[in-house]
Amino acid sequence: MTFARYIKSKIEIKTISECYLETDGIFAQYNYDRFKKWKSLYKESERDVLNMRLSPHYEFLKVYEKTNGIMDFSKYRYYKMHILYGKNRKWINNKIKNFISLYRHVKEGNCVDLPIILTSPISKNPYNSSYEIYEGHHRVAIYLFLGRDKIRVNLSEWRIKIESGV
Repeated sequence: MTFARYIKSKIEIKTISECYLETDGIFAQYNYDRFKKWKSLYKESERDVLNMRLSPHYEFLKVYEKTNGIMDFSKYRYYKMHILYGKNRKWINNKIKNFISLYRHVKEGNCVDLPIILTSPISKNPYNSSYEIYEGHHRVAIYLFLGRDKIRVNLSEWRIKIESGV
C-alpha cells in the first residue's frame, strides 16, 4: 500500500480554521515512500528539501514563464519527479496540462479551492516540524511563484482514526 493510500485510510483530517499563513512557512508533505526519489532531484542543501521555493513545481513555473511555455517538459525536475514515481508519459502530460491551466486561472485572479495545510507533519522528519501541505502542492507553488507572502488556507489538524471493533 502506498503512503498516500495508507495515510488516507488511517487518519482523519479536521479543518480548524480558514486563515492566512505565510507562504515561506508551508512545506511539502514528507512522504517516506517517495522521499528518496524526491530528494534525488535536489542540488540544494538537504535541509531545504521540502521548501516549496526549491520544489520541482516552482522550478517548472519559472521555466514556463521564462520560455512562454515553449519548453521540452521532459528536461525538468517536475517531469522527472513523476517518472521516478512510476507515472507514464501520457499521465504526466495530462498533469502538466492541468497544472498550466490552474496556473493561468490563478494568475488571472480567479478563485480556487483552498490548500489543506496541516498544523504538523504526519510523519516526523528532520526537514520540517511546522505546517505541511496535505492537499495543494500546485496551488502553494503557484502562490509562491506569483509573489504572495500570505495565502488563505484551510488549516487542519489530523488524528489517527479510531477503528471500531467489529
